[in-house]
Amino acid sequence: MKLKIRTSKAFEFNKLVFILLFSMHYSTAHSQTYYFSNSGDDSYTEEQAQNSSTPWKTLDKLNSFSLSSGDTILFKKNDTWLGQISVDDSGVTYGSYGTGEKPVIKGSIPVTGWTQYSGNIYKATVSEKVRQLFCNDKRQTLARYPNTGYARFDKVNSSISFESDDIGSTDWTGAMAHMRVEHWTFGSKKITSCNNGAITILSAPHYDPKVGWGFFINNHLKALDTPGEWYYDSSDSTLYFWPPNNDSPDNYTIEASITSYGFKINEASSITIDGFILKHQILSGIEVQNASSDDITIRNNEIYGTDQLAIRIGKSMWGSNGIKNITIDNNIFDGANRGGILFSADHSSITNNVITHIGDDYTKLSAYGVGNYEHASIGIDVHGAENLIRENRLDNIGYIGIQYGNGINGTVEYNYITNYCKSTDDGGGIYCFQMNYDSETVKGLVIQNNIVENGIGAPEATNEPDYIAVEGIYLDNRSQEVTVKNNTVS
Repeated sequence: MKLKIRTSKAFEFNKLVFILLFSMHYSTAHSQTYYFSNSGDDSYTEEQAQNSSTPWKTLDKLNSFSLSSGDTILFKKNDTWLGQISVDDSGVTYGSYGTGEKPVIKGSIPVTGWTQYSGNIYKATVSEKVRQLFCNDKRQTLARYPNTGYARFDKVNSSISFESDDIGSTDWTGAMAHMRVEHWTFGSKKITSCNNGAITILSAPHYDPKVGWGFFINNHLKALDTPGEWYYDSSDSTLYFWPPNNDSPDNYTIEASITSYGFKINEASSITIDGFILKHQILSGIEVQNASSDDITIRNNEIYGTDQLAIRIGKSMWGSNGIKNITIDNNIFDGANRGGILFSADHSSITNNVITHIGDDYTKLSAYGVGNYEHASIGIDVHGAENLIRENRLDNIGYIGIQYGNGINGTVEYNYITNYCKSTDDGGGIYCFQMNYDSETVKGLVIQNNIVENGIGAPEATNEPDYIAVEGIYLDNRSQEVTVKNNTVS
């Protein structure tokens, strides 16, 4: 005989509520907070590290530890760490505790042990490849020729071969050539041979060099001939530096960039990064590339002096990459060469950020330059659907202030953009553009209530010195159904 029991719908509902509440309680009960301090000790137990008086110490400890959803990692204010935080576990918040300045994550190491090499040039051994050099927190110039301005293409033989009388008989083989190949872009390529002004580069840039246009050379010891210049020889791990004012490097704090990222979010989602200072990273302060990394919040941070990008969201430049629900709010980004925010996601927001000095001084480019990309040195470069760009302030931008490309139904509003197109031009304070003919156009964008002023223009290194190619709001190729209203452009 079988016994059959029928439960009421009310009972089933109450059981479901109980299970949900129990699950929430269980999850909350097992969420922990872990503390990190320069005075900590990695030998402390997991339980001890949950007390601010017995914190862990190093990023190596953090990166080797498995976290649970709901956990919080707090770094002590006024402390500094060198290295990269690898974010592999979802549902984690990274923040700070204590009083004082925000905790600092640095991509640079101090350089000491200097000896005189020749005249005012000193040398030191650095075992890891140096991408940038900072003297008292100011980016120094990778040895370049000419020291200011540009050499000119006198003859172009092919996309990889050209001649210039301006470089004389110096053999620049192994150096990097940074070439103005269009109003809106540079190409950076390694010099594979050089003979009495005839140069061959490793591969063709996006556009062929043009007679009368300009280029400069960097990353060669023979170019190190003025204060503030440096060069790193990876063959013997030697760093060369001519300090400011012909002084001794021992009188300064010299730091060399060796770390690619500050935070690198791998396959994690539901991450918050709140209240850090990130400095001197090579590729980006914060990096998110995996398509599964949704629901990321980046707020109240300061990112300074990255060689390439302050923040990168998405692996591809063009399209959303499947990432969604990203919030970038109330941050400061200053001094990145390639760009402020490179952003490929959907249903996301970039709000209340201050973005300054993005690729606005090409004398300070690394050997990598600004990359071999169509567009670089952009303040906010956004791709994807239904993104909001609101109340950001952008000042001293090498190319475009805000670019919205490859996306639909976005909103750009209440932003202030000034002093843009300083290094390259044929751009605007706000710019719309679709790179790929066979993909979604820029469609349904609303540009409203923005202030755009003081576009500069960059005719230097072109053969058109009187042509200033700058617009306030610029709707370029394949932009459709874009609403532009209530903006102030001057």
